[in-house]
Amino acid sequence: MFFGAWDAPFEITEQGIITYYSDKIHHDHEVNWFTQLFKVAVTQWYDHGQDRQQNYRKLHQYLRRRPESRSIIAQLDMYYMPHMTLFYHKQQLPHYVILQRLPSGALYMHDPDFEWEGEVEEYHVAEAFLKNQYGGGFYIDHTEVREPDYSDIIYYFDTQFKKDCNELPKSVKQLFHDMIEEREGKSIQLLMPAVKQLGLIVLRKHSYEYAFSYFNTALQLDEPAYEEMLAKVKKLVKGWTSLQYSAIKVSVTGSAQMMELLTQKLDVLDELEMSIKRDLHEIYGQWKTTCRQEQFHV
Repeated sequence: MFFGAWDAPFEITEQGIITYYSDKIHHDHEVNWFTQLFKVAVTQWYDHGQDRQQNYRKLHQYLRRRPESRSIIAQLDMYYMPHMTLFYHKQQLPHYVILQRLPSGALYMHDPDFEWEGEVEEYHVAEAFLKNQYGGGFYIDHTEVREPDYSDIIYYFDTQFKKDCNELPKSVKQLFHDMIEEREGKSIQLLMPAVKQLGLIVLRKHSYEYAFSYFNTALQLDEPAYEEMLAKVKKLVKGWTSLQYSAIKVSVTGSAQMMELLTQKLDVLDELEMSIKRDLHEIYGQWKTTCRQEQFHV
């Protein structure tokens, strides 16, 4: 499910906050694609018509009755989870994780996105669940999961891939111009809260690496060329991280001249990502050709 994650939805609020979560951002699109690709039902157990306490009781019912083949997924606010040292009591982070009840009675959490798993304290999970203002939860019976069809993968990639645009630098650049011109109540002094979540949004750009790896499994590209593609992705993430830190500094100085330099950096990042997309689209075409030849041979 990593194709297109590099262009996953975000929002810029009326206050100029760049955010990856809001009431307007939903996950129906991803759920529908997961169902289509892997031929498995994704069941939403979280009921937004009930309060958080009722849903928390429901979570424990599902954990207690969980078949071995079922994954229970819940959204927690990582602000309340101590193992997330970057965010614990520092930054709100609504995030989906997989939970299970061990035979010992302890809670076990698996977080594929942040590559962490281990036992977690009950009261931390309770706080992270009950104080999460958004909420959400699903379950998947993974014995039903099937390998995606070749045609489904092609349709998925073609539908998700935005070949000719990068919405993030375009939108952030417009926001910066609004701040320079002090339009609609925005100003350079608001840069720090505006870019606070930018680092999290940019982590999605690592999904390019997974896409390159997926296609390269079949293609076995020349190693220096393949490594160069991955190096571009790392450079992109590093460039966005640097821009975030620079923006925080500019929010203190209030320099309009430095803001103009930030917008120029956005142009550089935009072109770098377009280069990555061109590389990815090229090896995607090679992958399609290779797979068709193998199917014909079979």
